[in-house]
Amino acid sequence: MTIIDEAIKNSKEIIELRRFFHENPEPGFREEKTAERIEKELERIGEFEVRRVAGTGVVADIGESLSRIMLRADMDALELEEKTDASYASKNQGLMHACGHDAHMAMLLGAAKIIASKKKDLKRGVRIIFQPSEETAPGGAQAMISEGVLDGVTAAFAQHVYPQLSAGAIGVKSGVMMAASDDFDVAFIGREGHAAFPNDCRDSIVAGAEFVSRIQTLISRRVSPFDSAVLTIGSFHAGTRRNIIAGETRIQGTIRTLNQETGELLRRQVEQIARSSATALETGIEFKLIESYPILENDIELTDCVKRTAADILGEKNVIEIKHPSMGSEDFAYYGGKVPICFFRLGSGGEESSTRFCHHNSKFNIDESCLPIGAALMASLVFE
Repeated sequence: MTIIDEAIKNSKEIIELRRFFHENPEPGFREEKTAERIEKELERIGEFEVRRVAGTGVVADIGESLSRIMLRADMDALELEEKTDASYASKNQGLMHACGHDAHMAMLLGAAKIIASKKKDLKRGVRIIFQPSEETAPGGAQAMISEGVLDGVTAAFAQHVYPQLSAGAIGVKSGVMMAASDDFDVAFIGREGHAAFPNDCRDSIVAGAEFVSRIQTLISRRVSPFDSAVLTIGSFHAGTRRNIIAGETRIQGTIRTLNQETGELLRRQVEQIARSSATALETGIEFKLIESYPILENDIELTDCVKRTAADILGEKNVIEIKHPSMGSEDFAYYGGKVPICFFRLGSGGEESSTRFCHHNSKFNIDESCLPIGAALMASLVFE
């Protein structure tokens, strides 16, 4: 029986696992019930040596230990109220698997079962990891690395469901695949008072507005037109009512860049503009920069391996070359700083409109026909 045939035979089981994880979402580093179910499934499969790392992370090894291929799935859910009408919708209020991590875990467990059934054909060891807290910086990858998950690993693979691609297709790109991300928090501390007497106050909202307006020029005037970067303000909170000058304004934003020099420039400039805005409007300031995830860069040889493997399973026409990097970010990039990696997209969009909502949307869902495909791809890679 071929690997894809075996994955299809196990489809019902993989779907049930995905729905269990979807119903029981948990936040980063608190994925206790999730980890327990993963451990239970790996124990049922047998053949793997299983251990916990980084609190809720799960590592499973099979085969010889000197040279290992690593396969990774992320575990955590988002703080988001689900608005689908799925029968397996989240049971945990305010939490939802809106980025496909439920599918990633189910597919990797499906791959584990196939790998165990073909253990005698392994030419090298395999390490399967279930990583906590991908969504929230500093993420779980660094914690996993510090506890030795890369010891003996010579290559690492991960996949991510992608609703913009149809189920039955994958998206691949060698080189820079995803952006680095850096977050910042700014607080302008003014002096509140009556709106009729602004001269007696220090308006924190005006300082915040000045800051937001000025940083808009950074991309257009400081970043090369041959480079790409994104600077977004996602949160601006100030004031309580119309006739009170706000004493405090809090702003949160993110920077996304595709090369290190541009990242350094924007981090420096955002802080400078924040401080000069505070000085000009005579407010105090609190500034915090959170350097999140580095640039994710795929190894050329491993990407070619994914292409060949996927073409054998799906046909060459369903292997889509991605032309441009994504400005999204991923902490799988941390593994890439240590070993060669390949991170690829697995089509999860179907004919139902409910499967085409983008990631981090409260109506996000997938075409579950992608699940055996993803399981087969991950299992097949270790035999390549």
